[in-house]
Amino acid sequence: MNKFLIFLLKKFISFDIYGHQIKLLYKGRNTKNTLLGAFFSFLTFALIILYFGQQLQDLFDNKNTVKALTYDIVTNKLFKKISNNSLDLAVSINRYDSYLKTVIDEQVFSLEVVNFVDNDDRVNFQQIQLNLEKCSSSRFFNEFEFQNILEVNKQNGYETYCLDFEKDFIVSQKSKASLVFYVTACNDTLLQQKYPSMECEKNKTIINQILKETQIEMIRTNMQFDKEDNTVYPIITLVKDEYFDLQSTEETVIVDYEIQENHVKGSSSRIHESLYEFKHDYFSTIGKQQYKTAITNDAFIQFTFYLSDEEKSFEIIPINFLQVLSNVGGLVQIVTVLVTFMIGPLQEFFFFQSLIKKIFLTQKHNEKEKIGDKQEKKKSYNLESAQPRNYLRMVLELRSRYRFYYNNREAFNDKFFFLCNLKKKNQRLRKQLFDHGEEKIRSSLDVVKIIKNMRELKMVSHLILLKFQRSLLPYLQKYLIESSFQRMQENIKKRQSVFKEEETDRTASRRQEEVMDSLTAIMLELFADSKQPQNIYNQILIDNIFIPDARKQNSVISEFKEKKMNFKIYDEFHLSENLNFKTDQNFFTPDESYQLVGDESDKQNLKVIQKGNLKQQDIDQEFYREWE
Repeated sequence: MNKFLIFLLKKFISFDIYGHQIKLLYKGRNTKNTLLGAFFSFLTFALIILYFGQQLQDLFDNKNTVKALTYDIVTNKLFKKISNNSLDLAVSINRYDSYLKTVIDEQVFSLEVVNFVDNDDRVNFQQIQLNLEKCSSSRFFNEFEFQNILEVNKQNGYETYCLDFEKDFIVSQKSKASLVFYVTACNDTLLQQKYPSMECEKNKTIINQILKETQIEMIRTNMQFDKEDNTVYPIITLVKDEYFDLQSTEETVIVDYEIQENHVKGSSSRIHESLYEFKHDYFSTIGKQQYKTAITNDAFIQFTFYLSDEEKSFEIIPINFLQVLSNVGGLVQIVTVLVTFMIGPLQEFFFFQSLIKKIFLTQKHNEKEKIGDKQEKKKSYNLESAQPRNYLRMVLELRSRYRFYYNNREAFNDKFFFLCNLKKKNQRLRKQLFDHGEEKIRSSLDVVKIIKNMRELKMVSHLILLKFQRSLLPYLQKYLIESSFQRMQENIKKRQSVFKEEETDRTASRRQEEVMDSLTAIMLELFADSKQPQNIYNQILIDNIFIPDARKQNSVISEFKEKKMNFKIYDEFHLSENLNFKTDQNFFTPDESYQLVGDESDKQNLKVIQKGNLKQQDIDQEFYREWE
């Protein structure tokens, strides 16, 4: 049971996505910091802070973004039932004639409202009579503007008539359903129902005079979306009143209006737009056209309302906190990518420039070079190996090596002024050396190389080095960039050869390169020519590297003999390069107690140390102690 719980606990822990991320560091940091990068980072932070502040200001000011969409209604069978809670209409007769006191409105005009609805036969329309009533101040959604219009009309003695509040009407496209207001001539039947003792005015001269001095006022609501309104109901109601002159008893004035249905949706949340959502529908009235025609239906003027074939939709997207973070994050990403594209190559160059300076060494010496017909001495970088003749000279030469530094000016010249015939040879060479060092570092950062180096480091941790010997480690041949570059060029030249007789030489060269790049080559460069009899640590060091388990002796020796490889002798004149070790010498006998391990380069170096003819082992001990 406990094992099962532990198993479940481990599985649960494996889902951790917030664990500490392990990174490789450079000088205690996870990046190579430069002055150029710091400058652009400061500009980036300043830009982000300013933009973030602006976004917060917009958030506090309750600003939002509005998306508007207009689309057509594709079907002609769409009917809308509209109530006075959504749309309100009214009409008023405004007379300015001299017969105002002797002839009332009802003796000249008759108001009628009809709702025409198609019965799908396109011939017979259903006619629904709607009643009119005197408007109260509470109509038109209690809008103050309508109350002012109503008050002015009352002061002038004009009556204002509204649709019956309890009745709804149906509209569609003009050919399907419409609402029509008629202002017609007086009807005796309707007049006597209201005023039994009165009769309609029959004198056409008086009627025409009244028509010329009369205006019909059409009052309607027109709802609009208010983008500045940050409430949950961002719709304002406008009251539109328009005046139309009457012509004569022989003409009819026709005025068309479209009723457009609109939608608005959004959110009032300042955290995320999916919270506190709202949605509203409203109607707008749009005046379309006005024209005259011969008298029809005894109407002096006709107002027709029908449904528009377009709809509008508005979406309110308020600026919220998550949107602010998203906008800032997007800007950070854009700026980061742009700046990285601009200075990324320079940052990479500075990184490898610093690493190469820390890792690789170089050396100078004087050589004669002809320039035209003259000869002069100058400093240049040598690619030909010149090994010291004894250990003390090796130490002095190692001490003369210094860090390889490829400065910014050289890089600029090599990048932009690449006319080779105008540049010195050592300048071109330094660019090649830098590229080679960069390639070596890139390959060293490979996981396989790192694991191999860790194994070698584990071997070194078991070795005992003198203090003076440890101080020489940074100056080894392995870290001389010219030597590494020379070996690379030699390998390239040899790989280009297609002759079979050079196969053996290429194999030997590759093995020699493995020797020079391995831990064994480092140890040989330090200890091959300085085995002090009184220093027991040197022999312990050699034994720890080269003396393995005795059980592998016979198999390793027999394998080594079968390969019949050619070696070069390693003496005091060529400590690092010239290994001359021939197989015809009887170095391996059945009674030898030496063991061979590791790669074949270790086998070579073991025999160099234990069987080589090293002549100058008696070093000036006093001078050596001074160096130590």
